[in-house]
Amino acid sequence: MPDVAKRRPAPFSVRLRPETEARLKRDATLFGLSAGGYLNWLIENPGIAPPMQQGELEIPAKIIALLGEGRVSQNLNQIARACHLGVLPVSPELEAELFRIVAELSALFEEARLFLKRRRRRP
Repeated sequence: MPDVAKRRPAPFSVRLRPETEARLKRDATLFGLSAGGYLNWLIENPGIAPPMQQGELEIPAKIIALLGEGRVSQNLNQIARACHLGVLPVSPELEAELFRIVAELSALFEEARLFLKRRRRRP
């Protein structure tokens, strides 16, 4: 008869809605963990994001760099200049589309900035 102290604990099971399970698996995959490993990390380290693999911070940093110095900002500046000079007629549709693009780019920049800030705070 095996020693009781050497037995592994029984597996723990939880039921999740399909969309919750999909999100759990997606988030775990982003950190290179299994769903169980990701859940363990979240329970044992509340408020701290799991460690990422080497080089994964480069992606958000590159996004910020591309937004700051890339052709997107130059193109928006050229459009603004053309509007200011009267070369490009500004319709309400164009104005709305430009505001939408700027809002999306701002949100993307802010998301990448906050991601980097959270990642740098972890021990």
